[in-house]
Amino acid sequence: MIDCKGAYGKEDFVTKFDSNLLKSYDVNFEIGRGAYSTVYQVKQKSTNEIRACKYISKANFTKESLAQFERECKILEQSDHPNIVKVYEIFNTPKSYYIIMENCNGGSLSIKIDERINNKKPFDENILSEIIRQIASAIKYIHDKNICHRDIKPDNICFINMGSMENNTVKLIDFGLSKMMPNNDENKDKINSLVGSPLFVAPEVLNKKYTNKCDIWSLGVILFLIVGGYPPFLNNDQILVGKYEFKEEGFKTASEDVKDLIRRCLEKEEKRISIEEIFEHRWIKKENKIQKAINDLSTEFEYNLKLYQKMHNLEKKIIMFIAMRLNGDEIHKFEQLFIALDIDNSGTLSKEEFLNGIKYLKEVKLTDEEINKLFKKIDTNKNNLIDYTEFISSLIGKDIYLNTGKLKEVFDYLDINKKGKISKTDVKNVLKLGDKCITKYENLLEEIGKGKDDEIIFEEFCKLLAKIISDNMTK
Repeated sequence: MIDCKGAYGKEDFVTKFDSNLLKSYDVNFEIGRGAYSTVYQVKQKSTNEIRACKYISKANFTKESLAQFERECKILEQSDHPNIVKVYEIFNTPKSYYIIMENCNGGSLSIKIDERINNKKPFDENILSEIIRQIASAIKYIHDKNICHRDIKPDNICFINMGSMENNTVKLIDFGLSKMMPNNDENKDKINSLVGSPLFVAPEVLNKKYTNKCDIWSLGVILFLIVGGYPPFLNNDQILVGKYEFKEEGFKTASEDVKDLIRRCLEKEEKRISIEEIFEHRWIKKENKIQKAINDLSTEFEYNLKLYQKMHNLEKKIIMFIAMRLNGDEIHKFEQLFIALDIDNSGTLSKEEFLNGIKYLKEVKLTDEEINKLFKKIDTNKNNLIDYTEFISSLIGKDIYLNTGKLKEVFDYLDINKKGKISKTDVKNVLKLGDKCITKYENLLEEIGKGKDDEIIFEEFCKLLAKIISDNMTK
């Protein structure tokens, strides 16, 4: 059994079931359909939360497609980035797989491109540069993990909110064609399988010898299409030659800076701009928004961090479970601060980036030693970085994690046998708690009027969590 001080992260709270999806979710309607899967909007029965469900039939599964699906699940479980779609649950039945993910209400980037083409009205480049920066940030994150997406296209980029792209958040989805980069002496750092979508595929992919820079080519095609309103290439021959034209009708109002970035993305692989260089490009470089993001949080930043610092791993694990399931509106201000602090666009916060952010809090006087202790408290998976969900967990505050609806989902997660009660063994096994954590849990049971080995119902679970927060606030 993992001790309370053991490392844990967001991926530990992606739940897996062998039961039927319909026991937990109602299916609303179909969102989209691919060659091997169908995506539905679903509603969780216990909380009424709206989510997306990717359905894959096992009927035509081959050994290769099974490996591909398992790879997609693993990537989604381990990815923890504000611009990569979150996965919550995976259902595995004899006939099907179901992946439960966050719901993107705003639809895909394809819809925005269609609007641009139909209206013949260019997008504001200031808004567009932020959207491209978000996509590039997600690409950099997976590239840093040695993953090549191989299917970057408008259909696989979705918006969290309906309406304008301004102040919206995009999510990179569908890792079904993603692949770990090989590393062998015979063909070092090259992939040799032909995959991807027509129009967006890079020339080196067509030649079946490529690196993860193929994703940057695809990003350049997307940028060309959304700025100009027409694709740069119409067939494989044009892609292989790499010749395109900035036509007057589409690029009349386009800046030289955006055209320069497009050119650099659509270079031959060896000359193509790197993902790191994209963030230094004059069209994409983001402003320093740390102070504004901290001001928007007001006193919450300091108060919530201090409260989190006092917490035991028992409650921190429960809070992380909640944090990874919050919707965009609930975490927007915390997410914006994370992005502002992430100076190198890595999708994680280094100790230096965290220290830099703390120093913007003029009223807070913390020594470097105190900041180091706080950093270690937040870094629950012990990778010497603060990951996205770790950061959100440390800041959300009691108004969110003591919300009855949020706690109901945690309770259902702990209620393994679905009998409306949770036992000490349930809590120990599901949250992977060691003896010290269990002793704390037993003491809390006694403090709310229960015995050390008693099962508790949902109302008692809420009482127990409220007791924990109350105790931490008075420390």
